[in-house]
Amino acid sequence: MIDSKYVTTLRQLDEKELKEFEKWLDSPWCTSNKSLLPLFKTIKKYYPKFLFGYSDEEIFLRAFPKKHFTYNIFRNLLSQSYQSIEAFLTHQHLKKEPLIGQKFLAKEFGNRKNDSFFYKTIEKEISQINGKKIKDWDDYLNLMQCYKMAYNYTSPNIKIPDKTSIIELNKNLDVIYALEKASVIKEQIVRNRVLKNENHDIENEIKKWTSVAKDIHHPSVDLYKIRFSKNKDGLKQKYTHILKEFKKRFEELDFKEQQDHLFSLLNDLALLRRKKSGTISEQLDLYKFGFKTGTILINGQVSPSTYSSFLSYSLIIDDSEYATAFVNNYTKSLPPNIQEDGKSWSLSKIEYQKGNLNESLKILQAHDFKSGFFQRLIKLLNFQIYFDLVLTDHSYYKYFISYSKNYEKWVAREKSLSKSRKSSSKNLIQKGRELLKLYFTDNFEKEKVISILDDVKLMDAPKWFKSKQEHILFLKKEGKTT
Repeated sequence: MIDSKYVTTLRQLDEKELKEFEKWLDSPWCTSNKSLLPLFKTIKKYYPKFLFGYSDEEIFLRAFPKKHFTYNIFRNLLSQSYQSIEAFLTHQHLKKEPLIGQKFLAKEFGNRKNDSFFYKTIEKEISQINGKKIKDWDDYLNLMQCYKMAYNYTSPNIKIPDKTSIIELNKNLDVIYALEKASVIKEQIVRNRVLKNENHDIENEIKKWTSVAKDIHHPSVDLYKIRFSKNKDGLKQKYTHILKEFKKRFEELDFKEQQDHLFSLLNDLALLRRKKSGTISEQLDLYKFGFKTGTILINGQVSPSTYSSFLSYSLIIDDSEYATAFVNNYTKSLPPNIQEDGKSWSLSKIEYQKGNLNESLKILQAHDFKSGFFQRLIKLLNFQIYFDLVLTDHSYYKYFISYSKNYEKWVAREKSLSKSRKSSSKNLIQKGRELLKLYFTDNFEKEKVISILDDVKLMDAPKWFKSKQEHILFLKKEGKTT
């Protein structure tokens, strides 16, 4: 029972939905089987994890002490309970999306050949959608479906459909195509860029898209026209043009479109930075814009990747005050189960940036990190702290060596890490050990320190490592040795 579809779905309800579902089961209009409610009341005590500690028979008898248990009866109850929760969730969705309900109602009136009610319901939905200041993709889809229903409606009283329906149907179909196709092309471009085994024909796809989109005037389509245009003035100039138009027309876009274009711009800037044409300050400003407008949040939450990137960028430009304010304001926007991980890593990272190595290490050691994402980050940060401690106090060298070996073993066995990630982490660990070994060598060889990364293509924290190269060369130049 613990893994049944019914219990699995119950786990996904919040407390308010759980109460509403109980009312649903208690209503004769919604549920005809009166046995579903006693079963629900028995198992809801174990919400949200539903770890019962009892057999199916014991649970059944707690709900129905006077009934005889059989697996067939129990399985049938679970099946009907699941059907009931499906109906409940469908009803809840219709409450949130009344236009969908109106479309179903229009179809019902149409099936009954109630011409007047059919057209009134269709016209009401079209009026509600057109009354919106900003339409999203679903709105254009609903408009297209309404006009399609109106055009295809057959009745003894209607001989020829009104031409308005076919004109509006075609117009909204073009917008739907332009928006959805542009989104697909954007993904194909990204996949061509990052996946070696994919080679989508972007030029041909854009050509087809442009033939439809050229006469469409829509803020999101206009932004895609710039993105898909020929790159005459270089990537940075195109990025600057898109960013300017994005901010200019931001309020005309629906929330999903705002997010799509924001994340596309962030990807553009990441590519420009790899080509040495973009800066961390530009990346940070774009992140700040996303947080200020809320568009960087997915379903009200910030992803661990975005959270850690923003904090790291803030610290790279040496803005620890802003980074601290960010932690206080946005840690609560992380998924609840990793908020404490995010906070501890962030505070440790800030102390490390300030040069408070022991305090940074203390924060990491005081917290038991649960999430795989932050475990990887804290292991990297631990490595960096121990490395720096060695340069201030040589007695830490043995701790660094011991930790780096354990870190390397963890990387090798961690299944969540890709091959490239493993290689990148392994290179940092091994080159870190090699760099300190060169530092402690009696006959210091400057050239070996300078060329230590010549055979490395991919490595974690490359800028941090290069700063350590420079620091060691400085220490040796100043005559500070072992």
